[in-house]
Amino acid sequence: MKKRALFLILSVVLLAGFGAYNTWFRTYYEVAGTFYAMGGIPVEVKAYSISRSRFKPIFNHVREEFDSLEQEMSLFRAGSHLNQINRDAYNRAVPVKPDTWTVLNLARLVYRQSDGYFDPAVEPLLDLWKTDSRENILPTTKDLARIRNHIGMDKVLQNEATHTVQFSVEGVRLDLGGIAKGYMCDRGIALMRQYGVKRGLIDAGGDIVLFDDRSNPEPFRIAVRSPDGHGVLETLKLTEGAIVTSGNYERYVVIKGHRYSHIINPVTGWPADHCRSVTVTGPSGAVADAWATAMAVRISDHLPLSGILPPGYRVVGSIVDHDHPDKDHPE
Repeated sequence: MKKRALFLILSVVLLAGFGAYNTWFRTYYEVAGTFYAMGGIPVEVKAYSISRSRFKPIFNHVREEFDSLEQEMSLFRAGSHLNQINRDAYNRAVPVKPDTWTVLNLARLVYRQSDGYFDPAVEPLLDLWKTDSRENILPTTKDLARIRNHIGMDKVLQNEATHTVQFSVEGVRLDLGGIAKGYMCDRGIALMRQYGVKRGLIDAGGDIVLFDDRSNPEPFRIAVRSPDGHGVLETLKLTEGAIVTSGNYERYVVIKGHRYSHIINPVTGWPADHCRSVTVTGPSGAVADAWATAMAVRISDHLPLSGILPPGYRVVGSIVDHDHPDKDHPE
């Protein structure tokens, strides 16, 4: 009897242990992998409660999807679809691939909603600043005025019936860098869901998109850190959506000893230097990506952030860079 009682007690303990382990495993077990895209940006893919053998083809497919989309939308790949558009669209209507068409439509929407503070046709201004920075000179007022005649999404004509695009002014060029990374994360998450993953996350150099489709989802805890590396601005608890941070703390150029942001204000032609960091959260990685850029520019123009974001999106952290006082425009 004693042996039987001991056996029953051990059985109950083991069953309880297996139950607790199974609950922990289903909730917390994580598999992850990292690849590099878009010129060396680390892209981390995480999935939960699946085996490593099942994760491997999912990870590979996400990596291939990023590479395919980069081949469409990157300015830094000589034969990319976007470079073909920029080369030919003034002379003829150019057919646009489906993913690029979707991104152009999203970019145009944010361009309108943000009053032009997000402009995917700002590339000529970006190129001017890059060229002058290599010579350690600032663009002149005359150069900025000249180049601004060649920017603006209003000069990019899209034909919905034929899915073609044409530029109304010579010299217009598109740069989708402010929205494409978020879109790639969205597509990667869509692939993970197609494979049946119930909980996952993609982090592409600070553009984070995540989901938990289980019947009892558990929020991810995402810390929005200060750009100087000290402290946390806010901790978000999300079961689905995107978190995107933009600012001048990582990418910039130095001209005559002064640091200038890589984000250019399409309204003034000057870098968005006053925004050290701004974070936007919302349902879509692509849209949050574009709005993070727009908000960085608005902060640098000392404009309010409230009342402009579409429903479902919000600013969760921003820091003004007081080390960049207003600069006189060059003569």
